[in-house]
Amino acid sequence: MKLDLETAIHYFDTLDSDAENFNTMYEDVARYFLPQRSGFLGKKSAGEEKTDYLMDSIGPETIEDLSNYIASVTTPAGVDWFGVSFRDKKLMKVKRVKEWSQEVTRLMHQEISESNFEAEASEYYKDYSGFGTASMRCTAKTSRGEYAGLSFKSEYLRGIRGMENQYGELDLTFFESAMTAKAIQQQFAGQEGVDETSLPVHDDENPQKMYQILHCIYPRDDADIDEAAYGFEDVASDALPFGSMWINYTEKSLIKESGYYEPARSVARWYRNADAWNGYSPALLAMPDVRELNAMKRLEKVAVEKNIDKPILTESNNAQGDINSGAGKITTVDNINGTRYWDNGTDFNVTMFKADEMRQAIRMIMFTDIIREPLGDSGQKTAFEIAKRMERANRLLGQAMSRLRTEFVSWTVLRVFSIMYRNNRLPEIPEELGDSVELDIRYTSPIAISQSSAKLDNIDMLVSRMLQIASARTPQNPGADPIWDYFSEDGWMAEVQDVQNTPATIIRSEKEVEGMRQERQQAEQQANQMAMAEQAAGVVRNIGAGAGEKAGQEAQAAIKQGMGQ
Repeated sequence: MKLDLETAIHYFDTLDSDAENFNTMYEDVARYFLPQRSGFLGKKSAGEEKTDYLMDSIGPETIEDLSNYIASVTTPAGVDWFGVSFRDKKLMKVKRVKEWSQEVTRLMHQEISESNFEAEASEYYKDYSGFGTASMRCTAKTSRGEYAGLSFKSEYLRGIRGMENQYGELDLTFFESAMTAKAIQQQFAGQEGVDETSLPVHDDENPQKMYQILHCIYPRDDADIDEAAYGFEDVASDALPFGSMWINYTEKSLIKESGYYEPARSVARWYRNADAWNGYSPALLAMPDVRELNAMKRLEKVAVEKNIDKPILTESNNAQGDINSGAGKITTVDNINGTRYWDNGTDFNVTMFKADEMRQAIRMIMFTDIIREPLGDSGQKTAFEIAKRMERANRLLGQAMSRLRTEFVSWTVLRVFSIMYRNNRLPEIPEELGDSVELDIRYTSPIAISQSSAKLDNIDMLVSRMLQIASARTPQNPGADPIWDYFSEDGWMAEVQDVQNTPATIIRSEKEVEGMRQERQQAEQQANQMAMAEQAAGVVRNIGAGAGEKAGQEAQAAIKQGMGQ
């Protein structure tokens, strides 16, 4: 699309007006689930209390459980959660190509681990779990004009706006932030393509004056894109596939316009709203129970106070002065039987039962019951049982957050690969790949492996059934039953390698395996020939002993001729 300053501001104004209703909803979620994110309906002062609505910790508890679990099974620290591969599966059978792809994967994981990805991803998953919408931006850091690593930034939802394309993808996004003139000067002054006159001047009288800054990322029309950019060649910033505009919204001026090879921002949604670009989360579904629980706990708190410090009931003018209920204090009354503590009759069993019921409902909506299920009961379990329970939990939760893989994980891998490739941080491409190949992403996180392992479960079931049939038909030697002619051991091994992402360094190539099999076959043939020769020699000796030396020699020569010697 073509986008100028005026059009960009118009798009943002339209999206901003539509966001008012969502801000009310998100503020409600923040109050009960993510109090640190409060501020959708007005900025909180520094140090201002943000937990005044919380009377029960179930909201923050379930968000912590869910976001931490998502992080541990999707992008776990210290574990390879993706792999770089190729669409052409024949290429991946070439040992050198497979080793190259795994070395690229190792270098990318190393680069990500040395960046701030884990810290920012933690904030990202909290927004994703609580609001159903989360935004991450990835850029390359520079030092003295040289590449200095990756930089990730989880952008808070209150500043994000987006527009969908015809495929339902958020390809045009805004991020709104407040910056001082000093911060703006530090970020943009001296950069290529920056209009210095558009930068606000530092105000000595009001140094903390804030300016509203917009960052817009959008796709450019095909006619405006230099095709060389798709090969990661250096092209002008205004001819890259994605445009970037930094706008001083306060003064309605353009600060900087440039571009990206791929989108530098990714906005993921848990569920899609039918009538808006925003996402929908489990926390929004749990809000009725959370509100009711907190309201009940507030009433329960008042009831507890009344039961600990009970109100006093007395007759009119019975006490001489004010009643003093303090320890060791004396109150003089006219009628000793006319003054007593007033029991309000609160039944705390009812509130406790109802509160537990609502907490359980909230935990179910927030998947806490699935997350805690593998280790939930107190009975002893084997490692296999725990692994199977974890696998089941990953499969169930994986279906609920399937969009995260396409809208965040894939984007992260492709963005990191592109940045590293353009900055010569990857090994030289093998000749076998040629000039044009399509990259593919393999998901090797725990949740991806759990979902993929269903393939192996199906194979195990097939083998079990085949074994039952073979045992019934040929009980003496089930392995010799003709049914095994349908089963390919090589195919089974290929599936295991694919699902488990086995390192190429410990698996021989097809050519090596074929060579070893030919050598083994030749060795077996030679052994058989030696056995036949030994047997033939015995026959010759027997013939020679009974029919004479000449007859034995003729028989031996005939045997050698038959063996090709």
